[in-house]
Order: sequence, then structure tokens, then C-alpha cells
Amino acid sequence: MTDKGLRGFRVQGIIAVTVALFLMGATAGTPFKVAVEGAVAAVLDVPERPARLLLDGLLASRGWVRERAALLDQMETLRAENLVLRRRIEEGLLPVLPAKEGEKTLTARVLLRSPRAWWREVRIDKGSRDGVRPGDPAMSGGFLVGRVTHVEGTFSTVELLSSSGLLVPVVVDQTRDLGVVTGDEEGQVHLLYLPVERTLEAGMSLSTALVSERLPPGIPVGYVASEEPDDGSFRPYRIRLGADLTRLYRVQIWTSDEEETP
Repeated sequence: MTDKGLRGFRVQGIIAVTVALFLMGATAGTPFKVAVEGAVAAVLDVPERPARLLLDGLLASRGWVRERAALLDQMETLRAENLVLRRRIEEGLLPVLPAKEGEKTLTARVLLRSPRAWWREVRIDKGSRDGVRPGDPAMSGGFLVGRVTHVEGTFSTVELLSSSGLLVPVVVDQTRDLGVVTGDEEGQVHLLYLPVERTLEAGMSLSTALVSERLPPGIPVGYVASEEPDDGSFRPYRIRLGADLTRLYRVQIWTSDEEETP
């Protein structure tokens, strides 16, 4: 018999002996069977482990992709709903503030905006006959844009936040620091009278402070945009208003039957 034939015979013999031992163990008793199965499982676990880990990773990533897609869909839905609600507020179809007894919100159309006083004031088509009073806040899209300063029977004048003559007390929502918002007659709005040691971050939000019955607290005003040079005592900030004063066609006037206490 040749060497090649002997090698083939030996391989066949080894396989036959292995199968015989396995069958004997399976029929002879449980301990040997368990030992054989454990040895086989340990050997097979080596090539199976990477594949199993890869499969687990693929299943986890597929779940993450599905979860991310669901969150993106939800975010787009909320964004669309927010745009619809903001548009309805601007059109006067929804109240801006929760109404209490004696309070109401009126939607007024901008009648006149003089180029000479573009950043100072606008005239609206609601007046004393509609319940508008001096000092009432004017809003657009849920954000403060100014206050009523002059009232006639059928129209009123609203002084804008960009006017240098209007000073509105505000609070920084994140830090509770108090300051005053005013304009420069050129479209810029600034936050004044914050101590120089106080530092605000861009994006912090501002809302009206509790100082007057006719200007309720909590009306959103805008956001901190950037820091400006200080004078040694106070640190001013440039403010980005929440409402767009360049596209002011309608405003909501919040008014109340209560008389303002001096």
C-alpha cells in the first residue's frame, strides 16, 4: 500500500474512532455525553463568537436607526405644528396670553409706519372704543414688540422696542438678573444696567419683569445676542428680538379693565 493510501486510511480510522466514541458516550451515560457536547460547543464557539457579536451589533444599530427616524419624524411634526400655531397667533386666531377675568387680547392691523419714525412707532386700527389703553403691551408671534403710548377712539400709537424712548424692565430667565431693554432708533435693541461682574451667554432668553399691572410679567421679549463694551460699572448686551420688527403687519394688544396703580 502506498503512503498516500496509508494516510487516507489513517484519516478514515480517526474519524471512525471519533464517531464510535461519541456514540458510546451518548449511550453509555450522561456525564460523558455532557463532556463531549461541552467540548464540541467550546470548539464551535470560537468561529461563532465574531459572527454573533456582529449580528448583535447589526440588530442594535437597526434599532437605533429606527428610533432616530421616529424622533426625526416627531421633531418635524412638532416643528410644523409650531409654525401653524405661530401663524394663527399672528393672524389673531389664538390668544397670546391666558385670559383672566377682565383681560382680553385684541388683534390690530398696522395702519401707518412713517419712514421718519420707522424704528420708533406704528399706528394701529384699534383704539379706546375697542378697550385699548395707554401702557398696554403689543405683541407679535407671542413676543413683545412695544407698548401703547397714545390712544384715540378708533386708532392708537404703539412705541416699538427699537425706540430710544421706551424702557422696558426685563428679567433674564436663566439667571433671574434684572435689566432694562431699550432701542437706538436704528433697529438695534440693547439690554442695560446689568452689573459688570454678571456675565450672560448668547441665547439666554428675556421676558418682562413684574413692575406694572398693565405690563404683565413673563411676556417673551427676545434673546441675548452678544456682549458689548462696558463702562466700568454696567455691562450692556445686544438683544435679538423674538419678533421681526421689519415685517410688522399685525399686532396683538393685551388689555385689562383694571386701572394701573401709580
